[in-house]
Amino acid sequence: MRSIISRRIRPCDVVVIEANVVRLRSRMGLLKGVARVDSKPKTKSECTEETV
Repeated sequence: MRSIISRRIRPCDVVVIEANVVRLRSRMGLLKGVARVDSKPKTKSECTEETV
């Protein structure tokens, strides 16, 4: 998993997390996500997952 943190998130912030499936195969998938506070992106990440 790769993440890019652009700004700090404080305990009082409301975080909205979006995750999109980029590629989905029978047992593996690639996801990309963004965490936003006040409609401004704070963190971007990319994750590979495997179903067992």
